[in-house]
Amino acid sequence: MILSGRLGRLARDVAKVTRRHDASIAWVVRRVLRLYIRAGIRPREALESGLIDPAVADAALTGCLGKHRLLALQGRLNPASHECLTEDKSVFYAYCQAAGLSAPSVYAVVERDAAWTPHGELASARELERWLRDRLPAEFVVKPAAGVYGEGFRAFARSDDGFLDDSGTRLSAGELADLMRQGGVYRRYLIQERLRSHPELQRLSGTSALQTVRVMTLVYRDGRVRLFAPHLKVIAGELAIDNIRGGETGNFPATVHLTDGRLGPGRVFSSDRLGMETVRTHPRTGIALGEVRLPHWEEARHLVERAATVFSPLRTIGWDVGLTATGPVLVEGNVWWDPPNDLASAPPTHPESDMRQLLQALEAEAHGLESAQAGRLSAVGRI
Repeated sequence: MILSGRLGRLARDVAKVTRRHDASIAWVVRRVLRLYIRAGIRPREALESGLIDPAVADAALTGCLGKHRLLALQGRLNPASHECLTEDKSVFYAYCQAAGLSAPSVYAVVERDAAWTPHGELASARELERWLRDRLPAEFVVKPAAGVYGEGFRAFARSDDGFLDDSGTRLSAGELADLMRQGGVYRRYLIQERLRSHPELQRLSGTSALQTVRVMTLVYRDGRVRLFAPHLKVIAGELAIDNIRGGETGNFPATVHLTDGRLGPGRVFSSDRLGMETVRTHPRTGIALGEVRLPHWEEARHLVERAATVFSPLRTIGWDVGLTATGPVLVEGNVWWDPPNDLASAPPTHPESDMRQLLQALEAEAHGLESAQAGRLSAVGRI
């Protein structure tokens, strides 16, 4: 019953997209099948990423890959034993600090039965509550150590005898302590420095909330580091996060030229989330995206290149870099970064070859790694 319902919805959505683009059913079906067979892109992924659009050239599709197929490549290149370096944020920030990589300060880590700060353990719930009340700065953020897509993120500011979050909800120190200790689906929370975007990015989006640049890296077997397909996650509304979540937040990605940091067009989800539309100006401020060059871009590139080396043997990571008034900051690293298929269909001003080259390089490196491992096993067998 569930499967028939999904198939029925998919058929209706395909028909809607066919009418929207004045394309034939046969053409749409051929493209859907080609994307699935060649790149492992499932029909729903293809629809939502705007790939079922005759305006998207076949050449651009070679820079796309289905999420499950990409996960397989990432799993071959990133040792499971080292995933915690990025996927547990409490480990990630400690590792960055130890390596001298710029990252937000962590004020405290809170679990159900324990909490600690850089200065020692908070041994009881009462001690945690007192520390929250007396020691936290004027503003800070709380987020789960294992959160994804901005889930569980809340920004707080001191207000009277409590804390006010970005939605206007007021919590006392005790309520904030309970929120983190009870945790829900999350076992561990971080209390962290709140970062603000560089004034140039504040001017672009009309908000001081942090907007990050996503940059993918690949570390080759010979130690070279290459950066691919950077894009700025542009905040379009009032949210304090820049996550896109498939169009749910209203935020959108805008391409970034790797060499000089100049913004290219953005891609926003259509209202029914059955495709993408190109935007060249910010919907709130009206500022042309192409007139903006990201501040501290050269420093950001160097930071990401160094981080990619430091986090070896993880071979491919999607970095989120905050651009602040004082310079670039590593906000997150992701070994399971999502394929930016929506940007592969962007207008030609985006260097589309980046994604095609990245996919080719990922596959070549994964194949080379497996060949080397097979050779070592063979050599051991001959001893």
